[in-house]
Amino acid sequence: MKCAPTTLYAATASGTSPPVLRRSGGPDPRIRSPLVVPEFLPFRFGSIFSKMVFDSTRAPEIYEGLSLRAWRVLALLASYPDITNAEMSALFGMDTATVTRAVAELKSKGLITTNRDPSDRRRVQNRLTDAGAALHDRIAPARIARGRRYEACFTPEELTQLHRLLDKLSRHVDAIFIEEWREERRRAAV
Repeated sequence: MKCAPTTLYAATASGTSPPVLRRSGGPDPRIRSPLVVPEFLPFRFGSIFSKMVFDSTRAPEIYEGLSLRAWRVLALLASYPDITNAEMSALFGMDTATVTRAVAELKSKGLITTNRDPSDRRRVQNRLTDAGAALHDRIAPARIARGRRYEACFTPEELTQLHRLLDKLSRHVDAIFIEEWREERRRAAV
C-alpha cells in the first residue's frame, strides 16, 4: 500500500468519507505572518495523532472494558515492567494525574500490582499481574495489526529512517522541555 498524497482531511465520526479541505485564494490578507498549517510540525503530528486516537476508540470492545488510557498503560507495562507513574508520564507525555487514574483503574481490576523498589523505597513500581499479561495478549494482536496497516505505506528502509528521525526529534523535544523547565524553576526561585 502506498502512502496517500499529502492533503489535509478533516476527520469525521459519521462514517462517511472525510472532506478534503480545499485550498483557498491564500491566507487572510489581514494576517502579517500566516502559520502555514500543512508545514507546521506540531499541527501535522497533532492531526495524525488525533486521527489515530479516534481510530483507536472506534471499537471500544477491543479493549475489553478498559479505557484507552488504561490500555496504553497496560501496553507500556508489558514492555517496561517495574516502571513508575512518573516514568510512564515522561514516556507518554501524559500528565501524572492521567497516569495515576489509569493505574488505579488497572489495579481495581486486578491487572497490575504496585510495590516499592527494594533498592529505593521512595519508588513505587507497577507490574502486570498474570491476568494483566493475559489481557494484554488478547488485545495486542489487533493493535499490532492496526499499527502495521499504518506503516504499510513505507518501505522497510523508510520505516527505519522514520523511527531514527522520530528518535532524534524526541530527544530534541525532551531537551527543550528540560531547558524550559529549568528556566521556569530558576525564575520561580528569584
